Amino acid sequence: MRAGPGPSLSSYLEQLAVTGWRAKNAQVPLLMYGCADGQAGAACLSTLPRAADEDYGDGWESASGTKVRILRDNTATLSNYWSRTSADGRYIGSGLNVPAGDYGGQIIDLQTGAVITGDFAYDATFFPDNSGFLMQQTVNDDGPPGAPTNGSVTPGAVALICSQSLLASTPAHITGEEAECTLADGKFGLYQQTAKSVDGNDYWVVHGSYEGDNGGFSDLHEEPWAAFDANSTTTLTPLVNQGNGFEAGPAAQVLTPHMGDPMLSPSGGMLVLRVKGPEYTTDIEGSPVVTAAQSGYALYSVDKANGSTSATLHDQGRICLTGGKATFSYDERWLVFHHYVLPEDASDLGFTGPNDPAFAAYAQQGASNLMLVDLRTGSAQRITTMHPGQYALFPHFRSDGWIYFVVRTTDGDEYYAASDAALVAEAAP
Repeated sequence: MRAGPGPSLSSYLEQLAVTGWRAKNAQVPLLMYGCADGQAGAACLSTLPRAADEDYGDGWESASGTKVRILRDNTATLSNYWSRTSADGRYIGSGLNVPAGDYGGQIIDLQTGAVITGDFAYDATFFPDNSGFLMQQTVNDDGPPGAPTNGSVTPGAVALICSQSLLASTPAHITGEEAECTLADGKFGLYQQTAKSVDGNDYWVVHGSYEGDNGGFSDLHEEPWAAFDANSTTTLTPLVNQGNGFEAGPAAQVLTPHMGDPMLSPSGGMLVLRVKGPEYTTDIEGSPVVTAAQSGYALYSVDKANGSTSATLHDQGRICLTGGKATFSYDERWLVFHHYVLPEDASDLGFTGPNDPAFAAYAQQGASNLMLVDLRTGSAQRITTMHPGQYALFPHFRSDGWIYFVVRTTDGDEYYAASDAALVAEAAP
């Protein structure tokens, strides 16, 4: 990967360390799930079982000194596509893995164990100030087989935006008709994600050209495709909190050729995208289709004035690794993403190579691990060691630096888990 951050990125990260949403939420102070009085950081979640202590294999940690805690056995209410947590780590939202043609979602209250169902299906995302959440209702893909969507908003695209105060009463079901909710019709495409400015009142939503990624239900042996074309775009839309609901402002669309799966940092000041790599032909339902591998990630800083319909991206470097969509920590120092186990990973996992007989189980059942990138130094490390048939997926940060993620197994089990790897790395001399 790149040698390290340039001067402008270093200055930005220094500023966000004291002005970003991790610092802001700590000043409130935002009460974090699983933190007793006087506890903070890696000391939290200490009452929850570790993967190594339970019947989940021999432990999922890879980085020295780190712990993976089991937040919930979610096998009874399997998620669909991405799951994400609120800033305080208390709530996890996701779509539900239900029969084809049916749609539904859920928000799990880890503190009480309550499961709140909802009329949404995809891309649960929470605002970084812990004030609310946004979920996609039924939306259809707009891309042909083997190709990503073009980043447009398809007909019937409706987003459900609600104040987080709605969850305090633990409703049995969220319809979108609640006083705390707003429906935004035709504003956001699938795989949207939110941010909030640290120096203003605007919330931001990003969407763009994307490739689907819903691993772990069957054997997988490749990264998500990245066949983004020269016309791929990224759209940034402001949301203004009117007090009684959210109103979408004028959007800024930026050409991001051969890049997609855009993800904003919590403040909206940084953007990371997956970059198209070599094209190749694959078979889809008996027909040859040309798609593309991924060559890495592109990192940009973002300039967009409130009320403007234009935005400017400033190149901040490349990360020469592959995986799913990358997400930022709340202080914006860290990126985390999942990476499917490939033949070239055999040596890193301790085997002599892809032909090692002991690697055969990975070659047959597949797996995925989490990768953590330090944007201050450009260094990267694998932070899990999942076993064959175990997929660590969809990692994302809560405000204090714990990384939440989904573990799916090809046996049909699913868990929500948390890693303190970034916190441990921060504390290292």
